[in-house]
Amino acid sequence: MSPRGLLLAGLCTFLLLKPGIGQLQVSMEDQVNVFLGHFAEIPCMFSKPVDPHSVIIQWFSKAPGDSSPKQRIFYKDHTTSFTEKDTIQADRISMFDLGSGGMALTIKNVGLQDELDFICQVDSMSDGRAEGITRISVFHKPEFPTIKSETTGIHIINEEPSKIATCEVKNGYPTPNITWYRNGIPLQDSPGEVSVDIRQTKESSGLVSVDSTLKLKVMKEDKDAMFYCEVSYSTPGETRMVESPHIKITVHYPATFVEVLKESPKGQVKEGDTVYIRCNHDGNPAPEITFYHNNEELTNTLVVDNRLELHNVTRSQSGTYKCTIFDLTSYDENEDEMEIYVNFLDPAVVLPISPHIVSEGENMKATCNALSSLSTHTVWMKDGEQLLEGHVLNLSNISRDDAGEYICLVTTPSLDGLETQGSLSINVQGPPKITVSWQNYAKDYVTLNCLVQSYPKSVMTWILPNGQKLQSNETEMGDDTVSMVTLRRDASLSVSCQAENEFGIDNATLTIESETTSADPTTEPFTFTTSPLSTSAISKTTVSVPVTSTPSRRFQKGGSGVIVAVLIVCVLLLAILGSVLYFLYKKGKMPCGRSGKQDLTKKSNKDAIVMEMNCEEAVLLQGVNGDKKTPNNQ
Repeated sequence: MSPRGLLLAGLCTFLLLKPGIGQLQVSMEDQVNVFLGHFAEIPCMFSKPVDPHSVIIQWFSKAPGDSSPKQRIFYKDHTTSFTEKDTIQADRISMFDLGSGGMALTIKNVGLQDELDFICQVDSMSDGRAEGITRISVFHKPEFPTIKSETTGIHIINEEPSKIATCEVKNGYPTPNITWYRNGIPLQDSPGEVSVDIRQTKESSGLVSVDSTLKLKVMKEDKDAMFYCEVSYSTPGETRMVESPHIKITVHYPATFVEVLKESPKGQVKEGDTVYIRCNHDGNPAPEITFYHNNEELTNTLVVDNRLELHNVTRSQSGTYKCTIFDLTSYDENEDEMEIYVNFLDPAVVLPISPHIVSEGENMKATCNALSSLSTHTVWMKDGEQLLEGHVLNLSNISRDDAGEYICLVTTPSLDGLETQGSLSINVQGPPKITVSWQNYAKDYVTLNCLVQSYPKSVMTWILPNGQKLQSNETEMGDDTVSMVTLRRDASLSVSCQAENEFGIDNATLTIESETTSADPTTEPFTFTTSPLSTSAISKTTVSVPVTSTPSRRFQKGGSGVIVAVLIVCVLLLAILGSVLYFLYKKGKMPCGRSGKQDLTKKSNKDAIVMEMNCEEAVLLQGVNGDKKTPNNQ
């Protein structure tokens, strides 16, 4: 200290020792609270002396409860003031006058080392000495708490409290407090039930970290409990609290019940279904599960998440299904079982065996049966239409229309998805039956169609009057056959379609003739005259096909008498022409060629069929004037 400082100090001592006229008083706050890193302001108020030039103010600091001497940090009198350089607050403190007998000490960037008692000492030569003390308290908000539960489960059979979780809060000041809660109710130390271990750590910064470990004798109900820790910490003027995240713990306990149930399908089980059987229990962790079928352990089946999966089941998998659980900790065993029945429907059996042959006019009976675990319903169908319900099909006086394929469909009304069907093909045997038709092929041609219905199949033949067989095209339509020939339409001609099988023959004759030979030009192109068919007689059908020559306009406009007259003249002319041709033939003036036959198709290259006919038949034209006889018959 300088000589001047020593002189001032001696003067102050003298003044303090000298009795004063009045009593000096100092007023200060007991405590100033401040956040770490903020600034603190400590006011010091004192009664104003008579002579302000005689007042000396000094500030000291001292650790609370420390018996060591206090340390001066600031000095001021009416002529000088200075801050002590060897203190921790030297470069952070300042003073300012509050007026009316007071001044304040400010400290910047308050740290934990500033948590001291600060003493304001006032000396007056006239009023003596007085001092006051203010304690600075420093606060720091801790970090958000963290909580960690045990990663392994806790078994209820443990006799001592088991570690549940740890709660940690870091860097608080003063030391934070930790309280544990279960479902909102605080947990306190309880011998044999609850134990809380607390550990405090002072960090290098001077702040304090706290971790707390909760130990608990758990019960089964704790599997649904919510645990958390609450941290309380002080701040200037109040105490605050913050909760950690809420957690659940894993509690291990043996199963007290087991239940087997069919999870899918919801209703009855049928062959082909996928069946899920679940084994429910209340044990944790999941105990060892074993499934049995009719008391035999299932080893090659799929079990996922306590569920047995049976794919594409069959009737052999009906029976008793049992689930057994075994707790590896308590060695307890429980089981439950249930019955499952797999419904079935066998393939339909149809009698008689298909295909079945029956004769026309006969009666027959067919049955359709399918073995099933449920009541069945059967319908017979033909050509997509339902004929009758029931497993018996009766056919009386069978005709050709009864031929075809019959389908029997069997279902189970009480359970959808079970369905089977069988079929019966019926062939009705008998003589052939011919149906004829025609259509224009081109301007001068006509196509003749002969449809034959028969079983067994018939041999088809197209025959000219002279016995010559024509080439035809045939198409199969199931048991029916369509035979077609195409002829030129330039002359009258008769063609026969004949069908024959082992049961008989049917015959249809188609006559191609000129429309001018028809007495009534308005008649239909075809006239069908069909004799009844039988297995022993030959049936004949005659069809007239007019040649498509166009009548003259006067034929079309004239009356029926004119038409008859014209027809008579034409017939006479044709008769005369025939006689002349026959005379020339007898005289040898009309050769027939080496073969005695001639080609009737050389008029046009468009003829579809070549027909060779006897010359005599060509001369007489039996297709037109059938009353003429051959020379051999004259």
